[in-house]
Amino acid sequence: MEYAIIIAIVIVVIFVVGYYILRFMKGKIELHLTKRSAASGESITGSINVVAKKALQGRLTVSLVCMEEYREQDHRYDDDDDDSNNDTVKQREIFRDEQVLEDRKIFSPTNGQEYQFEIVVPTASESRQRDAGIAGSARNAGSGIMGTLLDIATAEPNSWGKHYWHVESRLDMKGIDLFAKKKVNIRMTR
Repeated sequence: MEYAIIIAIVIVVIFVVGYYILRFMKGKIELHLTKRSAASGESITGSINVVAKKALQGRLTVSLVCMEEYREQDHRYDDDDDDSNNDTVKQREIFRDEQVLEDRKIFSPTNGQEYQFEIVVPTASESRQRDAGIAGSARNAGSGIMGTLLDIATAEPNSWGKHYWHVESRLDMKGIDLFAKKKVNIRMTR
């Protein structure tokens, strides 16, 4: 039993190290931000530089992303009829504004190019409008069991969760993608 655990750990370590070596052999993305905080309506600006170690073909994007961290109660019922409640911390993406900087371009090691970007920070109501289409179709589903399940699924769970914002750049290509991300502080207004 102990050998199986050791072998499993070694295999996981080999895969993780192999992933980072393969990614390193392709190159990297350098993400530079002019400022790391903004309020609704303001812009986040910066630049992206793709440093390729060999010819890479892919789609270059930059995104402003908000992740919500919330607690979810997990009910477990044991054999002795004693229930125990555990809170688990989960994350979900609640906002993404993506811009395509290059669509299917070949990035060569000899031709470095810097890409400028500007992303406008949304207001709280604008960021919620993106999910309004799904919630609206759920409300129109009726009052039966299916309508109730869709209402629950599209309800905003634990809106008291913490929000974490970041800017991420990704070179989406066949195999292992290159990416970089930096945290930003966002002040939302209505």
